[in-house]
Amino acid sequence: MAATKPSGSDHPAAFFFQGETGRNTRGLLRLIILCTIAAAAVASRLFSVIRFESIIHEFDPWFNFRATKYLVNHGFHAFWDWFDDRTWHPLGRVTGGTLYPGLMVTSGTIYHILRFLTLPVDIRNICVLLAPGFSGLTAFASYLFTSEMSDSPSAGLLAAIFMGIAPGYISRSVAGSYDNEAIAIFLLVFTFYLWIKAVKLGSIMWGALTALFYGYMVSAWGGYVFITNLLPLHAFVLTCMGRFSPRLYVSYTTWYALGTLASMQIPFVGFLPIRSSDHMAALGVFGLMQLVGAAEWLRSQLPSKQFQTVIRAAVLLIFAGAFGALVLLTVSGVVAPWSGRFYSLWDTGYAKIHIPIIASVSEHQPTAWPAFFFDLNMLIWLFPAGVYMCFRNLKDEQVFIVIYAVLASYFAGVMVRLMLTLTPVVCVAAAMALSQILDTFLVASSPNEGSSTQANGTPPSANANGNLADKFSALPDTLRSTKSPLVGIYSYLSKSLITGAITSYLLLFVLHCTWVTSNAYSSPSVVLASRLPDGSQHIIDDYREAYYWLRQNTPETAKIMSWWDYGYQIGGMADRPTLVDNNTWNNTHIATVGKAMSSREEVSYPIMKQHEVDYVLVVFGGLLGYSGDDINKFLWMVRIAEGIWPDEINERDYFTPRGEYRVDDQATPTMRNSLMYKMSYYNYDKLFPAGQAMDRVRGSRLPAEGPQLNSLEEAFTSENWIIRIFKVKDYDNLGRSHQEASAFEKGNKRKKAAGNFRKHQPTGPEPLNMYLLRRAAARSLTAQPSRSVPSYRPICRATASQPTSYRAFHQSRIWRAEGEQKKEGGASPAEASTSGETVTTEATQAEESIKEGDIKEESIATPEVADAAQKPHQEPASHDAVSESSGTTSAPLGQTEAPTETEQPAESITEKAQDLASSAAQTAQEATSSAAQTVSSAASSVAGKAQQSNPFDKTPSPSGGRPRSSAPRSPSRILYIGNLFFEVTAPEMEKEFSKFGDITNSRVVVDSRGLSKGFGYIEFATQEAADRAVRQQDQKVFQGRRMAVQYHIPKTGNSPRGQISRQLNAPSKTLFIGNMSYQMSDRDLNDLFREIRNVLDVRVAIDRRSGQPRGFAHADFIDVASAEKAKAHLEKKVVYGRPLKVDYSADSYKSKAAS
Repeated sequence: MAATKPSGSDHPAAFFFQGETGRNTRGLLRLIILCTIAAAAVASRLFSVIRFESIIHEFDPWFNFRATKYLVNHGFHAFWDWFDDRTWHPLGRVTGGTLYPGLMVTSGTIYHILRFLTLPVDIRNICVLLAPGFSGLTAFASYLFTSEMSDSPSAGLLAAIFMGIAPGYISRSVAGSYDNEAIAIFLLVFTFYLWIKAVKLGSIMWGALTALFYGYMVSAWGGYVFITNLLPLHAFVLTCMGRFSPRLYVSYTTWYALGTLASMQIPFVGFLPIRSSDHMAALGVFGLMQLVGAAEWLRSQLPSKQFQTVIRAAVLLIFAGAFGALVLLTVSGVVAPWSGRFYSLWDTGYAKIHIPIIASVSEHQPTAWPAFFFDLNMLIWLFPAGVYMCFRNLKDEQVFIVIYAVLASYFAGVMVRLMLTLTPVVCVAAAMALSQILDTFLVASSPNEGSSTQANGTPPSANANGNLADKFSALPDTLRSTKSPLVGIYSYLSKSLITGAITSYLLLFVLHCTWVTSNAYSSPSVVLASRLPDGSQHIIDDYREAYYWLRQNTPETAKIMSWWDYGYQIGGMADRPTLVDNNTWNNTHIATVGKAMSSREEVSYPIMKQHEVDYVLVVFGGLLGYSGDDINKFLWMVRIAEGIWPDEINERDYFTPRGEYRVDDQATPTMRNSLMYKMSYYNYDKLFPAGQAMDRVRGSRLPAEGPQLNSLEEAFTSENWIIRIFKVKDYDNLGRSHQEASAFEKGNKRKKAAGNFRKHQPTGPEPLNMYLLRRAAARSLTAQPSRSVPSYRPICRATASQPTSYRAFHQSRIWRAEGEQKKEGGASPAEASTSGETVTTEATQAEESIKEGDIKEESIATPEVADAAQKPHQEPASHDAVSESSGTTSAPLGQTEAPTETEQPAESITEKAQDLASSAAQTAQEATSSAAQTVSSAASSVAGKAQQSNPFDKTPSPSGGRPRSSAPRSPSRILYIGNLFFEVTAPEMEKEFSKFGDITNSRVVVDSRGLSKGFGYIEFATQEAADRAVRQQDQKVFQGRRMAVQYHIPKTGNSPRGQISRQLNAPSKTLFIGNMSYQMSDRDLNDLFREIRNVLDVRVAIDRRSGQPRGFAHADFIDVASAEKAKAHLEKKVVYGRPLKVDYSADSYKSKAAS
């Protein structure tokens, strides 16, 4: 008798996989495997703690850690209302209403639970280990999500292990990576699982759970918008495929209604779900669900013809109404437009052109192809196979996988950060494909068994998706011969080879993931590591060294200026106020820092003083070869600043004529003079032999002579020169510029600019005596820094760009000379009268120049003359004016001449200085009264004849307003040029307008001190030239400001200004807000615009020279209607006792001139 094969129930392994015992065994095995996978996921993320220590990584996690500590220490309500005045100085930040609190609340809840269980754990350790802990939960969520897609239990287990160790997810979930994604990816996957469960069952409970975890996701990460648009897209595609069902209607309606309400409880989100374009797709599909549900009900109630007629009319009417309402709400500003980050997803070049700050973030760059293989490895070629298998068995849940795969693949390609959203679907699809392969090749069947099943009409792969117990129970008891062709793989050799190859791939995948996690994603950016020649590890801890120095050696209120990348770290580790940080909510404030970093010291210093900056921090990697330094980021600072000040900052100025970005001898002057370049390479050349300084990052040999700093001084440089900190100097006690003070301290004689003071070269022992006097004065001021400076300041401005110099000791030289003459020969007060005659001569020349209409600078009477007429009682100032007029003024303090004799001991120098000072003081009292009287009489005669009726008269306007003319003409050949920078001179203005025709006169109006008032006049030879200038130059940018070019409207007599009619500008999208108090801060401005909608940008005009506000601002709106509403709102406002003057800022003058 032939031997028969034992039945499947007699197989030794069948006992463990059949019946109730089999189900329990399989369940237990799955649980053990899942726990092992979760443990492996957590363990693989602890390399950073083992190699370094328990420390927060990177940049954003430091703010999250600081916010979590605030929540734990002050409670939830204080955290909700937290206003942080130590960030974004001087604006501050409403922190509680501008963050996603889910991460902090999760950590705080765990902290309090552990404390309740009497397990005292430091909050830092909870924050460090939170991401690895949630990675284990993500593995469980991936198993559940994949199990809903495939009937094979191995697919869920493979998805769990892929998700647990995939580098694409590990990059944001290692220990110390305390960022929003630490919990957001788990919530993303678990929300998708709940959604699929709700669609399959049509249960309100599952829909409510989906909404609950969706609300949790909204509180944790801004990427919730991906869910907000993916779920509606899935419901919409199913409806278009004719798969609308009550299950879909119940699940979607429940999710949207409850989920939207839950998301609106987060202050940072607020009403965005019903007012933002990013959320309109979900609202539209919700309405579509109601319409389709109503249509299905009408189909059951109406005959076919009537139903079709009603449906056509309803569809057209509803579609037109919905589209019109959407357009109307968008135009009116009720529905906000898409954000810049959303636009950059569809147009990868949009951010670089329009919003460079978005493009400057490395994680917003497009993904390079090698990144896909680096983060996904073998999963990248299993992923398409899994998507294809979904098409073969297209159910509702498989449709979701297909849509998810297409969208996530696109978004991951345009933004490297979105690799996070692609990794889950790649793991799920790859697990489905690999499980199908393994189930096929692990079937223990022979060719005869396969042929018998063929004879019975069942394909050999019928049980391919079953579990192992089903395969044992399905073994036939008898063998039947067949002549049908064999289909399938039955060779044990082939099965062994394929299974062995897959196992090898999986082992290599594990090795790759472990290596990437250990070497690429487990290094905290605040602590660097390198390998020494002997193979040992060397720790580079410059960041923490510098931040600790700031914490220990600076006042708690010291303001730190750095690029925004380091704001969170400075606030978290150094605990010092910062100007900008990684929140990047105020582009203008960041551009201001970029302008300070990319400008000359003369421009940067006023900006820093305006913002009360005490220290400046830069990152420099030229010595160590650290490529992530500020020089490599510098062009982004330039681009962001150029977006706000295109006429002052130009990126092309930092490139050589050949288009190269250089830091060596070939670097452009703009590059070498920038504050960033000077701070980075200051004293760097002293580390090398002469002429051998080398930048290892750029591979450039630096100039032999390094840059010098005048307004900053080096305060700290870390061990490896990665972090450099500079202290901002205070204003000079003597009123000098920092450049002059530095030259004086170094003993260098600087040559004054032309036109400042007349050169005086006395003979005899005078240079030595004055040198001794100056030296003694400098020593006394150095010994007593708090000593008040005497009030002998000349009332004269040397140049527009330099401050007034302190000249008391120079003036004493003149007084001493006069005193000696009196002692020697009885010199009478004739010297004073001589000086007075000189002043009178200059006054006469000024009077004649006024009559002749001469407008050249050389013919202007000195401003001191007019000032003396108004203030004759200020004797020192008047006497100083006399000295200047008589041509006896010497160089300011700081322009010292080298002594002609050997330097004497300090004691003798001090004695001589005291003698000289006492003699000068005695002489000063005798010479002041006569000189002041002479100057006053001369000034009065000039001022009396300076009553002008011509706008080109150079005498300062006593009223402080526009100069008046007596002959009104409209239009006129005389044009009013307003909104000029104070540095603009008449020749510069004349050069700008000379292209329109011959100019007969030009003038910049000055005040009593000779300082520009910011406007002037130009007179053309012909009316046609004046008309062309008005049409083409009005509102044109000139030296960084938009000029106001209008016809001159002269005023007659002393008529009040209110009688002059003023033409209002045509409505536009930009408002001009004038008469603003100089006390207004940016916070006051934000409060002023808080109730105004559709504001794109608000810019406060800043004086480029002094860094102070100019008293007006411009506001841009998305449309004219919004600007009109804002104008009506602001016209009623009174701020700090001053009513605002609001008008449109547009090209209205051009149109009027053209007409």
